[in-house]
Amino acid sequence: MKKKVFLLLFLVVSSLVNSQQDNENLIKSFDTSAFEINIPNTWKKINPTYPYYWLNEYRYKDSTFNSYFNIGQYKIVNSKKNRLNKIVKHRVKELKKVPYRKFNYTINEKNTNHIILKTSWQNWRNKKLLESHTTEFLKEGDELLVFRYSDSTKTSTKFNEEIKNVISSFKRISKFKEGPFIRVYNKPKFQVKFLSNWDVTKVKSSNWLNSIVFLKKSKYGGAVHYIESPVFTIESDYFILKQDISLKQLEIIILKMDKSLRNNEKLKSRITEKFIEFNGVWKDYKRNKRKQTIRYFKHNNSVIKVTYNARIEDYNDFLKEKKLFFGSLKFN
Repeated sequence: MKKKVFLLLFLVVSSLVNSQQDNENLIKSFDTSAFEINIPNTWKKINPTYPYYWLNEYRYKDSTFNSYFNIGQYKIVNSKKNRLNKIVKHRVKELKKVPYRKFNYTINEKNTNHIILKTSWQNWRNKKLLESHTTEFLKEGDELLVFRYSDSTKTSTKFNEEIKNVISSFKRISKFKEGPFIRVYNKPKFQVKFLSNWDVTKVKSSNWLNSIVFLKKSKYGGAVHYIESPVFTIESDYFILKQDISLKQLEIIILKMDKSLRNNEKLKSRITEKFIEFNGVWKDYKRNKRKQTIRYFKHNNSVIKVTYNARIEDYNDFLKEKKLFFGSLKFN
């Protein structure tokens, strides 16, 4: 028995360079009502993995990390000039730049709008293991569908048959809509909603499983350093408590232990039933004044730090995003 899954579709206009195909002529795009697909009950949907390149990801319920099926979608800039074979060759060129050992590939051009790329390379942990991947590119007008799958674990002899059935079940309902959408981001310890036209990364000192950062580009800074950009941040396990304490006791510990609160020009705090909040003003390395709203939530023995940080002159420009960010936060 199969269940029908509606694909989440978003349009990320500002993130061309970081698309899965490493091609500035591809715009990552998704729409909640544009497509549907049939997924076997033997598979399970998982959270998008680093760095959020794929629209949807699925794994066998009884398999290891290597058995997967990924779905991606892009809008092609100037589709007449950027033919599908050109896009696939560009993808191979980018893969060759990575120092893979024993990298091999084959291109099977079914027709001008359907190309299958098979790649393999040596596993970086186990040199005796070759990892094989298949990527199918399907072009329709100025839209590109990308299906990528692998079954290195050989968990099921039916895998290839199921893959064909899944891809053939892909059904278009309508053209995808342009514009930013609200997307749900799931982590092991929290869930949050945010707009799709912001860049996503992790906290520098943390990892992808327990942190997330949303950045605004355009006139602001880049996604690597995010100096000028307004920033929304979540860090789970910021503190681990050995015993249950009150929020008033926790406030004293935070003021003493959290070094990021130091060197502020103004700092105000309040305690609610659910969190501790600090509002303050700091100077960055360029001497620009930045305003921060920081909330600390106590969930079981974990203290989760949630921050909105922007230049003081830009702070009020993103209050709607702030409301969505803080208001949608849920703990798992």
